[in-house]
Amino acid sequence: MNENKLLKINKYFRITLLILFLLGFVYNYYKEDWYSVAITLISPIVIYVPHIFKYFKLELNEHYKLLYYLIVFLGLLIGETVGIYIMTYWYDKLVHGLTGLLLSILGTIILTKRSEKKNMAHKLWKILLFGIFCGANKYCLGIN
Repeated sequence: MNENKLLKINKYFRITLLILFLLGFVYNYYKEDWYSVAITLISPIVIYVPHIFKYFKLELNEHYKLLYYLIVFLGLLIGETVGIYIMTYWYDKLVHGLTGLLLSILGTIILTKRSEKKNMAHKLWKILLFGIFCGANKYCLGIN
């Protein structure tokens, strides 16, 4: 898939997410679920996180942005706003597995940009340590 077509898909997906978060806000407001109302108010900010990387001279590929938008859709919109996390036991593991995939890809991008001269084994070792660090934050330290 070429970059221009993927750029348009990401743009439409981002706009669709914003509209769905607005509908989720209205739905949860009338349902008086204030936690989900807060999530839907914060979620539009989360959608623009990949654009912040430009300021650190890290440009994410459009494929990675699409994966990020998919995780935002699955985690925040479907999981939190609609409430699938409460309805099923396996949904949380699915979303966290996809998040782990995204973090390993992001770690790969950062290490590739920052350490051009090192060999591939050294990069893969750092990627593994990055994944272990993220897992330790989640499960050992209790950081959500």
